[in-house]
Amino acid sequence: LIVYTLLFSQSTPKKNPEILPKKLKVNLKADLDNLTDLRVKDAMHHRFFFKVKCSNCHEIHHNWVNMHLPSGEELPMSGSKGSANFVWKCQLCQVEEASASFTDAKSKVFPVYTQAQSQEHKSLAICTVECRGCEFVEYDIRGEWHCNGAGSGTKFKGIEFDDGEWHDYDEKSGLPVSITNVQVECYAGD
Repeated sequence: LIVYTLLFSQSTPKKNPEILPKKLKVNLKADLDNLTDLRVKDAMHHRFFFKVKCSNCHEIHHNWVNMHLPSGEELPMSGSKGSANFVWKCQLCQVEEASASFTDAKSKVFPVYTQAQSQEHKSLAICTVECRGCEFVEYDIRGEWHCNGAGSGTKFKGIEFDDGEWHDYDEKSGLPVSITNVQVECYAGD
């Protein structure tokens, strides 16, 4: 498994961090060789895996947590009329329930990373998450991804980044294809 440490902009600590929202943008960048249109297999069921840190006690919890773009489903929050895509209570400090929600979940369309973006070394914002009472501090790129041959249109399905990269051959174009230098950068803030 390939794990990416998240990059956070440091700010002055606030008085009650467990109730102040913190936005997190998840950006993808990779080198696409003879490929284009990198995307997840199924946008509405793709799970994002994170390591979570409690905003109260600052403990980073060992288990990976996941959340997915909802198809209208959210989890209820105890003691609140609200709901979220991820609801969690720190096992160490037991202070309050934390939550996280995708802010762009209504679109139901997952962004596509193109060959042009790859050649220009640009990153693509794949999602934005608003966290309350917790922070995501690591991201693990899991699940199946798809892409197309840049010149041939050949569809490559079931791509997984177990080793941090992927290689294959496009018989239609007669060219090797690959996805390397996969980077996921996450930034706190707007």
